[in-house]
Amino acid sequence: MIKCPGCGKTLPDGNKNCQFCGADVSAVPRPVVAQKPRSYQAPGAPKWVSPAYYVVSGYYVLAGLVFVLTGLKSYGSIIFGVIDILFGIGLLLKIDLVRGIANILCWIQIALGAFGVLNTLALVALFGPYALVLVLMNVVQIAAAGFMIYLISETDEFANI
Repeated sequence: MIKCPGCGKTLPDGNKNCQFCGADVSAVPRPVVAQKPRSYQAPGAPKWVSPAYYVVSGYYVLAGLVFVLTGLKSYGSIIFGVIDILFGIGLLLKIDLVRGIANILCWIQIALGAFGVLNTLALVALFGPYALVLVLMNVVQIAAAGFMIYLISETDEFANI
């Protein structure tokens, strides 16, 4: 808010003339609104979260490159590799649509991992300790997906506002 130099009344910042006395107020200095610096992680998030987010996101790009380079004879590998690369770039650039899709896919991975744990536990009786490796792989899948959900939520600039 600014004050009119003619009548002393309080006026909105955008006025060029006083609405009460008609005086020109375009030269009156306006208060400077401090711009809030852009935050790349939620307030109160640990400092390691942002670098970890970029490492995991970069992993998607690198994994996609490996798929493309090792699957030069298979169109399926190339397609999945390109999708991984684009997905990783979208996460690195913090594109909201990609981050939302990543959250959904991670929840699906958690559900499938839990289902996989139950299935492979049944196989332990048949195949013994060899099936425990499959159980461990499913637990790692659940943990990785949960970690990515955590990282996405903690690097949301509008979280907890």
